[in-house]
Amino acid sequence: MAKVVNGLLVGRMGNMVYYVVNGVQYSRIYVKPKNPKTTQQQVRRKKIQVCTKFLKNFWEVIKIGYPSQDIAIKKFNEAFNYHMDNAMEEFKLPDSTETSFRVIPEKVQLAAGLINAPEIYSCQRNDRQIELTWNPKLGPLPNLYSDQVVLTAYIPGQKAFVEFYMGTRKQGGGTVELPIYFSQPVHLWVFYWNSEQKRKALKERISNSVYLGVV
Repeated sequence: MAKVVNGLLVGRMGNMVYYVVNGVQYSRIYVKPKNPKTTQQQVRRKKIQVCTKFLKNFWEVIKIGYPSQDIAIKKFNEAFNYHMDNAMEEFKLPDSTETSFRVIPEKVQLAAGLINAPEIYSCQRNDRQIELTWNPKLGPLPNLYSDQVVLTAYIPGQKAFVEFYMGTRKQGGGTVELPIYFSQPVHLWVFYWNSEQKRKALKERISNSVYLGVV
């Protein structure tokens, strides 16, 4: 049954399912599973839940990292489909015969585009300060010296921190200070994004993301 959350419908009402993404109301037709209680259906629902919960922590970066669609929910769906197919693994729960799913950080792709991805020379952390150096080499068009490095830091269970401007390709390095609540080791990803570039193909403004590990 649908309920009102902050003035917007969430849940099922009749043959419609209502949901909210980034404050915007969406709806879809409810499709009843052929056999919702089969083991296969239950496993897939669990996988969907884990993937969706993980990606919600990266919503701000997904909005620019998946630029091929203009509608926000389509960006999320594109990211969702990629991670469901390429970045998840099933594992056995401790002291149990049951299994669950988890997202593999090194296979996470926060951005997908056509320009060259950052070639990171060094990644150092001092307390909450992250310092990176990267290859400033330009490469052919559509790469530009003004492409800016976007850094994403993540601690499992928390909303990701995103620095949209750590420096440009030409600068070859930059630093960023993590929030005070990011004092623990973090997973890091970087990619190039050109917010000022005016091209018909939006993917020419973005690179694939690169996973830097835990620092």
